[in-house]
Amino acid sequence: MDDANTITTATSSNATSSNHDNALMMKAKLDDITRTKRVGKHKDGRPLRPLSAYNIFFQLERKNIMKEQGNPDAKHTAGGFGSLASVISTKWKTIDGALKLELEAMAKLDKDRYDCEVEVWKASKAAEAKAALKVGSAHDNAVLQGL
Repeated sequence: MDDANTITTATSSNATSSNHDNALMMKAKLDDITRTKRVGKHKDGRPLRPLSAYNIFFQLERKNIMKEQGNPDAKHTAGGFGSLASVISTKWKTIDGALKLELEAMAKLDKDRYDCEVEVWKASKAAEAKAALKVGSAHDNAVLQGL
């Protein structure tokens, strides 16, 4: 678990740093872990939902397992997704408490990101609806005046 050990080492070496610095490091690590899948939005502009601590752990472990097998670009291991999921879920059940706390903190950062993006998305949808209502009213008024 190279990435997970990097997280632990990075956060323990900055024990004297502020919590803000640790949060920024975790966010950068989260962005690095999830870069390939988390870029973009749904077709209607909704933000992608947040990852759980388990989802983040799964991505880390999957990368490590694929590296060990010598095929980091493959979708699944030779045994398929089922065997991969089984191995990773077993590891999750025996995960170190400190690492689990760090993964949960990363998941909270992603949840906070999601909450902010949802607020912005909802505000933009409300503004679009209001603009459409005004355009519709103006069009209706013009039609009525033309009659």
